Amino acid sequence: MHALQLRGSVVHSTAGANAAHLRHHRHEQRRAYGSCQLLRIRHENNAWAGAEFVWLDVDPNVVAFRRGSLICAVNCSGKPVSFPSDGEVLASSSSYNGSLLEGDSAVWLRA
Repeated sequence: MHALQLRGSVVHSTAGANAAHLRHHRHEQRRAYGSCQLLRIRHENNAWAGAEFVWLDVDPNVVAFRRGSLICAVNCSGKPVSFPSDGEVLASSSSYNGSLLEGDSAVWLRA
């Protein structure tokens, strides 16, 4: 009986560790996919390479720039901030509705 209890607790412990490992692996896959997506976008839009780089003054917690028709904004705070744009979303680390940039997230837009 103790062996079954021990075996069950070991299996339970292993299952928890496997679930955490799987969550981490899925997170890393999404990060890798996002990086590949950004590299593809950059490759497809090489006209940005010679375009002027301009810092955008948005919010103290947001780092944003424009290069040609590309707009990139990164919200470094944990709270949503106003970032209105009618640009086409090329990539985003969270949902972006055209007006609020979620906390701890980034968006890449084509103006």
